[in-house]
Amino acid sequence: MDELSSDSDYIKAIRGTQKGIEQAQKIGRTYVTLAQWLAMPQVPDLLLGK
Repeated sequence: MDELSSDSDYIKAIRGTQKGIEQAQKIGRTYVTLAQWLAMPQVPDLLLGK
């Protein structure tokens, strides 16, 4: 009944969410780099994990 073992569904969901956030931040950083050159709105640093 160890629900928090390293293979539990909860741990897998948390890890998947963390990876998704990291990917979104990476895309955001790339977007900001391009947005600066094109005078487009930028993503705040807080959302980029800086």
